Amino acid sequence: MTPSMGSASLPTDRLWSLREAAVYLQMSESWVRRSDVPVVALGRARRYDPQQVIAFASQHLTHRVVVSSSRKTA
Repeated sequence: MTPSMGSASLPTDRLWSLREAAVYLQMSESWVRRSDVPVVALGRARRYDPQQVIAFASQHLTHRVVVSSSRKTA
């Protein structure tokens, strides 16, 4: 599954920018910068591996939300 950013898809075949990682995690850029989200350092530049960001999010879930496609009516 390709992560989405609003109506556009986030690419998983390249490293993400800080903004893309923040959008995926639905957190502020400053939170991502201060957090333990794995980062790839390229000189002074920082990039985020999509698979590592997705794994980070999965490991930090406190609960899973299950959405049912059918609703029972009383």
